[in-house]
Amino acid sequence: NSGTVNVNAGSLTLSGATANTGTINLATGTGLTLSGATTLSGGAIVGGAGVAPVVTASGVWTLNNTAALVFDNVTINHNNSTTQGSLGVNAPVTLQNGAVINNTWAWTMNNATFTQGAGAAGAFNNNAGGTVTIPAGGSAVFGTGITFTNLGTLTATGNLVAGTLVNAATLDFTGLTITQNVTNNGTMQVITGGVGIIA
Repeated sequence: NSGTVNVNAGSLTLSGATANTGTINLATGTGLTLSGATTLSGGAIVGGAGVAPVVTASGVWTLNNTAALVFDNVTINHNNSTTQGSLGVNAPVTLQNGAVINNTWAWTMNNATFTQGAGAAGAFNNNAGGTVTIPAGGSAVFGTGITFTNLGTLTATGNLVAGTLVNAATLDFTGLTITQNVTNNGTMQVITGGVGIIA
């Protein structure tokens, strides 16, 4: 889709491979299910005013956008692997009007930026069963206003900057310098003789 898709009532299910650079508008009370492999190369998924529509995704995701991908007043529930960016190319995401991403699978942030847009603060939740990996040479930046909550496993050997980081499970920050606010209610660990820094 490089145009506009409007879901004005009910729900839309896309079970095949999906590529999007356009805009998907979800009216209040509607939903979107993405069960096939999905490539998001930009564009926006926008929820109507009021309670955020839910996007349920069970297919593999690839975020290879160079222009901002916008999630606006939607709740994204993703239960499969995601690859965001490459080690040389950033894939930026803008969360606005309270947009939330819930990850319960494997999300690899090779080069990822999450920026707060208009309206209520956005959030990225790595929930129980989820893993977020920032490989060596990679980078993940969560801008001011966005809360990154780890309830699963977070392994970061690359660069991680979080406006607010809440850890309630396992955070391996070997070789990592964390320079923002951290609330730890779980386990933070440095392994294999490495060094972790909270500055």
